[in-house]
Parts: sequence; structure tokens; C-alpha cells
Amino acid sequence: MSSRAQKRLFRDPALYAVLALFAACGLAIAAGRPLWRDEAFSALLARRSFGDVIAVAAADFAPPLFYLLLAGWRKAAGEGAVALRLLPLLFSLGTLVLFRAHCCLVPDDGFSPRQRDLVFALLALHPVFLHFSVELRSYALLMMLVMASILAMSAALSRHGGWWTALAGVHILLVYTHNLGWVWVAGQGLALAGWLLLRRDRRQLGRLGLVSLGTLAAYAPWLEVTAGQVRSLREDFWLSFHSLRSLLQYRGLLVHGEGGVRFEWVQAGSAALFAGLLLLALVEARKTGGSARLYGAIYAIAAALYYPLSALAAPILHTRYLSLLVPLTVILACSGSARVARRHPAFFPPLMLACLVFSLLSVEGLIRADGRPRYEALSRLSRPVYAAHGFDIMPCLYYAPSCRYVGDVGATPAYIGASHLPGIPAVPGWEGVTGEACYVVYRGEGQSPAPRLRERGYAPGAAPRGLGEDVYLQLYKMGN
Repeated sequence: MSSRAQKRLFRDPALYAVLALFAACGLAIAAGRPLWRDEAFSALLARRSFGDVIAVAAADFAPPLFYLLLAGWRKAAGEGAVALRLLPLLFSLGTLVLFRAHCCLVPDDGFSPRQRDLVFALLALHPVFLHFSVELRSYALLMMLVMASILAMSAALSRHGGWWTALAGVHILLVYTHNLGWVWVAGQGLALAGWLLLRRDRRQLGRLGLVSLGTLAAYAPWLEVTAGQVRSLREDFWLSFHSLRSLLQYRGLLVHGEGGVRFEWVQAGSAALFAGLLLLALVEARKTGGSARLYGAIYAIAAALYYPLSALAAPILHTRYLSLLVPLTVILACSGSARVARRHPAFFPPLMLACLVFSLLSVEGLIRADGRPRYEALSRLSRPVYAAHGFDIMPCLYYAPSCRYVGDVGATPAYIGASHLPGIPAVPGWEGVTGEACYVVYRGEGQSPAPRLRERGYAPGAAPRGLGEDVYLQLYKMGN
């Protein structure tokens, strides 16, 4: 970015006003919403050493970058839920700054300065963006890196050669943040390759090839682990793929679908507005071409990749896993609103006002506790919950049906009762060692193993041991 564009960015009062508004909303959500199971897993894992984090992440479903950053952040910021959630909040603020920088880099977007301020606020208050802005998972980091890759791509296509190196670096960070990063990398790479082929730009196409090769080479050490994770997902993951019902999950491009919605009409209205703006953006891209057409192609390819990957590899087509496309969703929605601003300028202010009202109404629902059990106690465990026969047991908080707890064998973390990956020591399950079955049970989530265990001759043993609100450890014994 030129020095002139940088000055325009950092002297922009709208930037700081929107960042302050977003930070206030994010802090309110962070303080008002309890940790849920996945967040408790992140917090629990952040208490481990960096070596343990990498080993346990290999046995989970994601690469270790976010967990390593969270473990480092915990040492500096503390262990409270709000303190830990400041890290994804910072990533989300970074997404907004990068979005604004993109507006400065590509100023010919059809907006006046005041209109550009409105669409900037539109991203800051987008329901999906807000929902994941403080969640103690990797989605906020994913969205920031996606926005960084869009900015780097735009700069690289403007003949800023060093930005191709930046794009390669961002792609590497993406794939080490979450396996879904490959969906974005592939979608952006395929669309960009087609774009450059049509323009017969061999030089830029060669640079894109080097970016792709560099990303693959950097990811090679984790490739075998990913293959094992995909196998585990196919066998044990809580999601399943259905050829028709899975299509409904694409609503995650427009609205979040995981609770925290006080009024259904708010969600429906927000989805309808964004869907209409996206449709206008696609029409505009077809007529005018330019960067809007490239962005539309990236969006379409990346979104479409979820379906075959869910059918053939692992069931990833779910609303939360689509969240990484939110920055581009808003960019395209802004392109659609620019068409409205040009053709019917009188309709633009009320249209933006409606989008912002729907978004603000969704904030109240996000702040409320959304009915999930509270898992803060699990996230603060500093010693094993149950110990016998050389196993120190800690709760397993991820979704594989065959896994009920995480164990330490000596100083080595391992998943007990779950599929094991190359390099992670395989240990016999609790049941095979002791004749007992030990489960972490989440009251109200329909996961009690009691009926199945009774059929196999087990009966409840020791009284349930509370681990937190609505969470407890239940021991079963054979032959009682």
C-alpha cells in the first residue's frame, strides 16, 4: 500500500469510530456469553506446554497455530474467559482494519466516502462476524487471514511484486490455522489462475504457481497428520452428510444458526437483505467485470468446494465452517449496494439502515446466554480428574462419539478410546484396562451412555462427580 493510502487509512475518523463500536459489542458478548464445550477445550489445551499443544492438536481435527497463539496469550493475559476471548477479538479488529485498507487500495468501488463508512459498519455489525468475533476458537483468526489474502491478492495484481510473497505467507498461516484454510486457498488459487489465464498474464501466473508450491512445501510436515484427521472425521465426527439437507447449511454465509437469536424475523430479514445484495453483486460482476468478477469467482468456487469435500472426504458443510467466507460475503454485498447507490441513490440510506438495524438487534441475542451448559469449570482444570492404573484422566471435549476423555501417559498426552494418529501413542481404553467405563456427561444434550451400557451389563458405580454446571463425570462398573 502506498504511503498516501496509509495516511488516508490511519487518519480516517470513521475507522476509529467503527472499531470502538465493534470493540464495545465484542466485549459485551465476551462478558455475557458463557464458554461452551469447544471453547472450554481451547482454554484447557492452552494450559499445556507448547509441545503438548502440538501433540494434542494432531489428535484433534485442526492444526495447532491458533492453540499455540492462545497458549502464549494465556501467559500474558490470564485465564479468565473474557481475558482469553480478547485474543479472537483482536483478530476481529484486525479483520476490520484490513477491510478498511482494502477500501483504500481499491478506491473505485462506486461509493462516496460517506457511503463507504456505512458499508464498513456493515461488516463490523454483521451477525456471523460478531458471533465468531470473540469465540475461543480459530474462526476469528481465519477471517482475518482471509481478509489479508484478499488484500495481498489485490495488491499483487496491481504489480506490487512483493505482495506475492505476502500472499504465500498468508496462505501458509491459513492452512496451519484450520484445515478449512485449504478450502479458501484452493478457491482463491483456482479462480485467480483462471483469471490470469484469460488475461494471458504468464508472469503473474508463474508467481501464483510459486505461491502454491511454497504453501504445499511449508505444509508438508503436517500432511500425514491431516490425512489421519480426515480419516478420523469420516469415522467419528458428529456431523453427517446428506445430499439434500446439507444444502441448508449454506445459510451460514448469511446468518449464524447456532443460538443467540431472540427474534426469528431478525435472522430472516438479515438473510433476505444480504441474499438480495449478493444477487445484485453477481449481476453487477457479470456486466462490468473487473475485480468484482474475480471476487465472485473466488466466492463461488470456495463455497462450492464444501459440498464435494463433505461428500467425499469429511462432513465440513456446516454453518460455522462457512464463517471464513464472511469478509468476502460483505465485500460482495457492498458491491451490490454500490449498484443501488448508483442507480437509485434515494434507496441506499434506508437499505443500509435496515441492514444495520437487523445487525444491532442480533447483538442483543448474542450477548444473552444461549442455553448451552457452562463449561468454565472444565476450562480451569489444573490437575487430573480421575487417576488409576497409570492413567491421569482429563475430560475430552471434542465431538468424536468414541472419545470420552483425554489422558496423560507419563508426560505424553494421548486420546484414550479414540482413533490414534501416526506419532501419537496408542493406549488401551479405560474400559479395556479396568473393566470400568468412565464418561463425561453433558446434562441436557442427550449424550448419556447409560442405556447402552446397561445393555452390556454395566451399572452406575461411584456417584457422579460434578465438573461444572450441567457437566459431570460418571463411572460405570461391570456386573453390579
